[in-house]
Amino acid sequence: MIGVLIVLVVFFILLVFRAIKNRKDNKRRDYSLGMSAAVNTALLIKEKKYEHAEELVRKQTLNDRSQIIDHVALYIEEDDLKHWELVTESNLSRLCLGTFYLHMAWISRTHKLAKNVSNKKAMDFFSYLELCEESYLKIQEKSHYKAELCSRSIRLYMSLSSKDTATDYFNEVTTNHPNLLWPYLHYAEMIQPKWYGSTEEVIDFYTKLPNDFLIKATTTLKLILDAVIIGENYFKKMDNNLKNFAENQINTIDQEVTRQPIDSIHRYILYNYMEAIASHYNLKDMSSKYRKLKNSHDTIYPYGLIS
Repeated sequence: MIGVLIVLVVFFILLVFRAIKNRKDNKRRDYSLGMSAAVNTALLIKEKKYEHAEELVRKQTLNDRSQIIDHVALYIEEDDLKHWELVTESNLSRLCLGTFYLHMAWISRTHKLAKNVSNKKAMDFFSYLELCEESYLKIQEKSHYKAELCSRSIRLYMSLSSKDTATDYFNEVTTNHPNLLWPYLHYAEMIQPKWYGSTEEVIDFYTKLPNDFLIKATTTLKLILDAVIIGENYFKKMDNNLKNFAENQINTIDQEVTRQPIDSIHRYILYNYMEAIASHYNLKDMSSKYRKLKNSHDTIYPYGLIS
């Protein structure tokens, strides 16, 4: 009996040391949100099995590809991404490397107002954006990843203060792929007064959202939470009381989620917004429900990225 206990203790200690070693070996972050295709793609890239990785990604839906690319760009080290691009010169490697730089730009800048960003952070921000653009411009026009490139270019050119270019990419991708979620979130960010837009643009955009539950609900929640943070009611033409509007929206969305559970990996973005808004308005039961549903999967929106 004692021998068995000793073996179990030794086994437990080995597991602990292995976990510590793995955490040290990977200094970046896991952004798979539990998606096996994202985990497996990153592992294949680390093992330099590039053809297998790219074959796996091509088999995924457009929305799933978005998640995989974010995970790869946030999980794999820069040198490994650069080696992949150097060896293969593939569109996917360039997309992931460019996305690495786009994420690093925002990690460097932080999400402070521009007036509160130091000169050093601002210089790093624009240096990373230049590297991102350089990678993206190498991607072939008729690539399998054109939709993803257009989507991420919205964020890139918003960051470079090129609203017209970002808008062109938004119009192109939503015309050809209206059910891809991320373009709407990037564009919803850009057209707010804190960037290059106005309340009128926000409302015009909001009223023209496609009849796709996940897109409409998640984009609406993003605009509500941003309005709360900024302290400006974007929806005053519909309801002078932002709290009333927000509570009506999250109750309606909650009813639909209960009636028809979401299977998209992007459900976690919606869950994070639902929890954040419910928590802000002290709706404890609703907040608790979505905290459990998100299962510790914090998403880039609404929380951003930290170093």
